[in-house]
Formats: sequence, C-alpha cells, structure tokens
Amino acid sequence: MLKFLTDLSLFYEDEGYYYPTTKGTVTIYGIAALAIIIAFVLIFIAVKKRAVAGSAGAAAAGAAAPAKSNPVFSSTKQMVICALLLALGFVTSMFGPKMPWGGRVTLFSMLFISYIGYLYGLKVGIFTALTYSILQFMQDPYVLTPLQVCLDYFFAFTALGLSGLFANMKKNGLLIGYIVAVLGRFFFATLAGYIYWSDPAYIPESFPKALTFLYSPLYNLAYIGPEMAVTIAILCIPAVKKVLEDRLKKASLD
Repeated sequence: MLKFLTDLSLFYEDEGYYYPTTKGTVTIYGIAALAIIIAFVLIFIAVKKRAVAGSAGAAAAGAAAPAKSNPVFSSTKQMVICALLLALGFVTSMFGPKMPWGGRVTLFSMLFISYIGYLYGLKVGIFTALTYSILQFMQDPYVLTPLQVCLDYFFAFTALGLSGLFANMKKNGLLIGYIVAVLGRFFFATLAGYIYWSDPAYIPESFPKALTFLYSPLYNLAYIGPEMAVTIAILCIPAVKKVLEDRLKKASLD
C-alpha cells in the first residue's frame, strides 16, 4: 500500500519513514476535509428530515410526535456545539511547549474533545473524537505502516471520546471521564511506541540508555502527563466544576 502511494508521488521514503510530498499533503487535506464536510452535511440533512417528518406526523395525528434519534447527532444545536469544541481542540493542540524528547503539552486540547463525550454521550463523543483524529493526522502525518497510523492517530485520539461513558454520572463524571479518555489515548500511543518506535534508531541520544525498555511510556507520559495533571487540578476547582458540569451542560442540552 505504501509502495503504491510512493509510486503516485504522494509519499517519499527516508530511512524507513514515509513523509508526504507537497502533492501528498494537499491530497490528504483535501480527502480528509471532504470526508468531514460530507459527514456533517449528511448528518445535518438527516436531522432536518427527521424534524420535518416528526412535525408532519404530529400535525396529521393532532398530537406531538415522538422524537426520533439520529444516527449521531440529535439536533442542529448539538452538532454546532460539537463542531465548536472540535475546532477549539484542534487549534489549541498546535500551541504549548514542546518537550525535549518530543510531543507537546497543549492548551487543554484533550479537555475540549473529551468534554464533547461528557456532554452528549459515547456515540457522539467517539464520532467527534474520530473526526479529531483525522485532523491530527492531516496536521502532522507520520507513516510507517497502516497499523502504526491507526494506533498513533485514529485509535489514540478517538479514545478521547471514551468520556462519553460517564455522561450520565451525577458526581465527578467529567473528571473521571477525562481521566479514562486520556488514559485511553496514552495506552494506544504507548502501544504504538512499543511496536514501532522503540528501535534505538528512533530514540533520542539524550534518553537514558538504561531505560530504553521504558522509552515508549516515558516518552508519552512526558507530554500527556503534565497536561493531564494541570487539567485535573483545574477541574477540581469548585467554581470551574460548577460551570462545566452544571451550567454549560444544562445550556448545551436545552
């Protein structure tokens, strides 16, 4: 597959890495953007059709029609809020200090994405986080094999939607959901590291040689850990907790 893409001048190989060419970068951005736009347009159309059908049924029956669930989003408002949080997560992922071994401590990007799952549940959380994973791959693609791409991008970032498992938890649902979501990302990123990035050729010279077998978890912990710790500390502030778990959640569901 990668050889085929190289032949099309979409990627070039350099010491075992596959990097996108200018043509490849444009192609990746174009396909991903088109796929995301089509997905949201189809969902928007489905929401509208169900709303119209429900209104027509209610008028014919002379009573309120029961609400019908959409495959992903239940309303246009929900879709707009998810798109806004998705955009905030993507933009903030580009800012923050880079760590010596690699990775970036971002401006709470993981919180924005995991907050979607907490607001609207697992289905919406996973779908939006998957969209986010596509954007992350577009932003900074590293390609060794299809499985590596899935682990480093699609599985790792989609795991941020696991916060949706705790959407209905009355107490500390956001905090627990965020922790589970980030640990899910850490798991897949670390697994990718053990499989693909633990070769001495990929390990920085500044990394202690005696800890080579711990390179993958320590590398990911070095940038995920600080952001996670700061976010948890902020989520434990009563005023912040009240706004995120009470006021904003009620406003997003009204």
